[in-house]
Amino acid sequence: MSLATPAGLRRTYYLLVALRWLPVGLIVPLIVLVMTQRGLSLAQVGLVSATYFGTVVLLELPTGGLADALGRRPVLVVGGLCSVAYLGLVLVARDVRTFAIAAVLHGIERALRSGPLEAWFVDRTQGLEPGTDLLRGLTGGMVAEGGTLGVGALAAGLLSQLATGLPVSGNAILTRLTLPLLVALGVEVVSLVAVLVLLAEVRGVSRPRLGQALAGLPVAAGVALRLVRAEPGIGLLLVAVATVGASMGSVETLWQPRFAGLLGGVEDNTLAFGLLGAGGFLAAAAGSALAPVLARRLGRGPGAAAALVTLLHGAAIAALAASGLALPAASAYLGVYVWTGAKGPLHAELLHERVPGERRATMLSIGSLAMMAGGLLAGLTLPRLADAAGIPAAWLMAAALLSASAWCYARIRPPAEVVGRMGAGRRVRSPWLARAGGEGDRRQR
Repeated sequence: MSLATPAGLRRTYYLLVALRWLPVGLIVPLIVLVMTQRGLSLAQVGLVSATYFGTVVLLELPTGGLADALGRRPVLVVGGLCSVAYLGLVLVARDVRTFAIAAVLHGIERALRSGPLEAWFVDRTQGLEPGTDLLRGLTGGMVAEGGTLGVGALAAGLLSQLATGLPVSGNAILTRLTLPLLVALGVEVVSLVAVLVLLAEVRGVSRPRLGQALAGLPVAAGVALRLVRAEPGIGLLLVAVATVGASMGSVETLWQPRFAGLLGGVEDNTLAFGLLGAGGFLAAAAGSALAPVLARRLGRGPGAAAALVTLLHGAAIAALAASGLALPAASAYLGVYVWTGAKGPLHAELLHERVPGERRATMLSIGSLAMMAGGLLAGLTLPRLADAAGIPAAWLMAAALLSASAWCYARIRPPAEVVGRMGAGRRVRSPWLARAGGEGDRRQR
C-alpha cells in the first residue's frame, strides 16, 4: 500500500489497526469465563485485572517516551511479541498466579502499543498535508477498531458454538472456550509481519541509540508533565479518561458473569456471548462514526459534545445495572458501547489540538496511563463490591463516577494558537496564548 497519498496512508493505517485489534476481539467475549471456569472467583478475576492495569500504569509513560525516541515500529514489534507470549501463557494457565503472570505480559504489550500506531499516522498525515483535518482519519481508525473487534467477537462465539467435539471447559489446553484464543495467537503473528512490512518510519528523523533513549526518558516525561501543567485542558482530559478506565473496566470485567446468570449458564450460550461482544464493538464503531455529527449539530465544539456523550454513557451503565432480564440488559449493554465509541474521536481531537508533535506519543501514553490507573482502582474495588453486594451495585458506582466527569469536558475551552515548540533541554513555558475574538481560530466543530 502506498504511503505517498492521504488515501493510501489511511488505508494502511486502517489495515494495521484491524490486525492490531482482531486478536483482542477474539479474546474479550470469553476470557473472564475461561478464568472462572478454571476456578477463579470474581475477586481473583479482579486481582488479575488489577495486575494488568498496574503493569500498564508502571510502564505506560516510559514506553511512550521510548516510541518518541527510538521510533514507532520497533516498539510496536516488541509489543506484538509480548502479546504472542501472553496468549500462549493464557492457554496453559490453571491458577491465579499463572493468570497474573500472563496479565503482566498483557500489560507490557498494552503499554508498548497504546500510542505509537496512532502517533505514526498523525505524523505521516501532517507530513503529507500540514494543518490537515485529523478527525476524518482518527474517526476512521476508531471505526476500523470497533468493527474489527466486533468481527473478532462474533467469530469467537461462532468458533466456540460450532466446536462441538471439544469440552466447554476443563483443564485441557484446547476447549470450546480457548479455541478463539488459539486463533488469536495466529492472527497476532500476522499482525507482527504486517507492521514489519507496511509501517515505514518518517524519513529524515534521527533516532538516538537505546542507551541514549533510556537516559532521556525522564527528561521527555518531565517535559510532557510540564505540558500538562501548562495547558489546563490536558489535565481535565486526563481526569475524564481515568473515569472511563474505571467505569469501563468494571463493565468489561463483570459483564460475562452477569449475563451467564441472566442466560442460565455458559454451556449452550457461547454464541450469545460472541453476539454480545460483537454487538458492543460494532456499537462502539457506530458511535465513533456519530461523533463528528454530534459535534457539528451542537455547534459548540468537541468539548460540549463530549460532555453530553459522557452523561449519556453514565446513564447507559446505570440502565445496565438496573436490568434484571437478558434482553433489556443486552440493549443497555449496546448503549454503553455506543457512547463509549462516540466519545473516542471527540476526546482524541481535544487532546491532539493541545499537544506538539514531538511529544505526541508520550502524551498519548500519559492518557493511557490515566485510563489504566482508573482501571487499576476499579479492579481492586468493584469486583469485591460485586462479590459482596452484587454486580448491579458495582455498576451503579461506576455510572455515578463516569457521569460526574462530564464536568471536565464542559470546562474545556477551544485551544489557543500554538506559538512555540517545547524542547527537552530548556525551561518550558506555555506555548498557548489566550486570544480575543474568533479570527484565525482553529477549526471548530
